Amino acid sequence: MARNTNLDSVLFPVALRNVYYETRQRDPNGETYAKHLVPRQRVVVNAELDSPIAIVGQDYRLIKNQEAIAFAEQCFKAFFKTTSANEIQVFNVIAPQSGSFCHIDFIHNGYEVNIWKSETWLPFIRLTNSYNRSRALRFDVGFVRKLCDNGVIYEQETISFRLNHTKKDKGLEAQFFVGTDKIEKLKAQFIAQMQTLAESGVPEHLILPLVCMALQIDFDLESQDEKKRAKEHERLGAFRQDFDSLKTKYLNELGVSAYAVVNIVSDLASRPLFATAPSMVTNTLQRRAGNWISDFTKAIKTDGFDWENYLDGWMHLAGQTQLSLFAN
Repeated sequence: MARNTNLDSVLFPVALRNVYYETRQRDPNGETYAKHLVPRQRVVVNAELDSPIAIVGQDYRLIKNQEAIAFAEQCFKAFFKTTSANEIQVFNVIAPQSGSFCHIDFIHNGYEVNIWKSETWLPFIRLTNSYNRSRALRFDVGFVRKLCDNGVIYEQETISFRLNHTKKDKGLEAQFFVGTDKIEKLKAQFIAQMQTLAESGVPEHLILPLVCMALQIDFDLESQDEKKRAKEHERLGAFRQDFDSLKTKYLNELGVSAYAVVNIVSDLASRPLFATAPSMVTNTLQRRAGNWISDFTKAIKTDGFDWENYLDGWMHLAGQTQLSLFAN
């Protein structure tokens, strides 16, 4: 699943239109239809294709992706403390074919985070916007590994903002609130966590449950329902096809370490090929990955850390060492 850097894919024209319904009437000359306005409802349409995207209320505030990108530029400048738009680079655009929502990642083309020699991550700002009320306009901070584009959303709620109507309803303006030197503090925290994870070993047979725990992906392999049990084993088999190849790749590259597991997790989150609709779950999985990194780093540094206690509820996956499509 290659990165998409084409903003045009989410910049199609949209509009709000009235919603109508038809009633059928019969008379001696045949059937006729009467059209009626649906009160307090509007439809968001792709004006280029003249196709509906979502039904919304009459008070719905439509923020077009073009507007959202302009806000993202302001956010980027506030976070990276820069005044130059030339430093902004589109790194990835994630959106379903319907265009109902989008996530757009922007990186600073001159800012890198060097964990250690040859290990470089890039901080990014993720813009989220939608036309179907499913995702409110928001901005998140993440890190992506430069070598292979593995990304995580890191330390959520880092950026807050307020939208205000400008005078005489000419539009909206955004005010962003980012703590002083926030990027440097996040950078130092991220580096410290990655170094801790690189120094921490992981029992190899526990990597699968650890990855599943990180992404909150579970499989009901002991369901009493035979059909469900078979389906869950089939799901696990599909997941294992991606997991096994990534496990081999990163253990060979990085050794049997928690840092290698981070890369398995972030790779699966960034390219969830096992999912039916990858664009629908990428953001959620990358959020889970970021949360897990922080929680896991704290956990393994505690005295008396115990793997079985930590993986409580996930240990049933520890024995799944072979690809299995169906229950025995």
